[in-house]
Amino acid sequence: MQTQAAATLMRSADFINAMGVNLHVSQGSSNYAKMPMVISNMQYLGIVNARDSYNPFWGNPPYNYYTTLAKAGVKWNYIAAVGGTKSPTTIATFLTNISTVEKAVPGSTLAVEGPNEINNFPLIWQPDGTKGLPAALSFQAELYKQTKAHPLFKNTQVFYFTGYNAGGIPKGPDPAVTKGLADFNNQHPYPAAGKPPTKYVKRTVLGNTPAGVGPAVYTETGYQSPKTTAQASASWLLSILANSAYNEIHRTYIYQLMDEGDGYGLFAKADNAPTPAATAWHNLNTILVDSTPTASNFTLTKLIPFSTVGLPTTGRFLALQKSNYETNILVWAEPDSFPGQSAPVTVNLGSTQATVNIYDPIVGTEPIQSLRNVSKVQVNLTDHPLIIQVPASTASLKKAKLL
Repeated sequence: MQTQAAATLMRSADFINAMGVNLHVSQGSSNYAKMPMVISNMQYLGIVNARDSYNPFWGNPPYNYYTTLAKAGVKWNYIAAVGGTKSPTTIATFLTNISTVEKAVPGSTLAVEGPNEINNFPLIWQPDGTKGLPAALSFQAELYKQTKAHPLFKNTQVFYFTGYNAGGIPKGPDPAVTKGLADFNNQHPYPAAGKPPTKYVKRTVLGNTPAGVGPAVYTETGYQSPKTTAQASASWLLSILANSAYNEIHRTYIYQLMDEGDGYGLFAKADNAPTPAATAWHNLNTILVDSTPTASNFTLTKLIPFSTVGLPTTGRFLALQKSNYETNILVWAEPDSFPGQSAPVTVNLGSTQATVNIYDPIVGTEPIQSLRNVSKVQVNLTDHPLIIQVPASTASLKKAKLL
């Protein structure tokens, strides 16, 4: 059987910080006007990053709602436009509006985003009256210029517009090599209904750059019920998050937090009950959370020279480390059918480990198996990530000169 060497380490906190979710507070629809409910749902998932619109397309946004969420710890990516006729004045007004929240809660604005899905929401740029891709590029360049010149937002990330290379819209330039457009490329890679994400949520969806290289975000992706079953959505949501980290996507925003009757919500419209996907996401982050003050700035240190044997062709693995040097190895596969057929995979741990815990986020937050004094572990992969947790031993910490 083929042996695969270890993947690059990343901090567990960085893995979670790369997760986000879409809100519709700007519309006030469904349960989005209920701030305690929105805050509770975000906390249940264990995330802080949110994306929402901030423009007249949806009417006048309730600024106090954004501020309330920011005070609760939410970090915003604001969409600057969703179709319509726009101008440099539109952008100046947009930045003035979001500065209301930023002044109230400094640091709550992580990013601003260019026009949303220009293939679905036609954009016109004034004063020249251009449409389609030229209009989006003019808007994007002006958004970048004004954002970087604004005293509150000069360090704010600027995300690219979406909807290029779709619906007859040309792919246009790569923002990674075209100055003055964006800090991060952007797309909305929705998987096909009833299909795992690996063929859809991948770097090549960034069709304006060879092989999808460069800094990038996905600001919408997810599954719709009942086109994809609740159980499959739960398994494959975890795979979306794992794949995005594996492919070094800066941030991935799942669509969307609360259901509005369209089947995309993580929490039910009628009673706000978490769907299986929301529960699985909660379980994943509960297992992986690193809440120490040094969670985001300690030095990564490879303590386990692990490798895998028998990983399926759709299989991947990723190593996450907490600031106490506990290592969590995510291993997953994405067969075309659901539920996936069990595939035995061996994970070699390099040396004998005193304790190894195995978690299945679909099942819960407690180990499904605990092992003692083992140098390798066999897991049966099906269709979602499993977690092999190895606490840092005194011997390994001393060897790495961390004690």
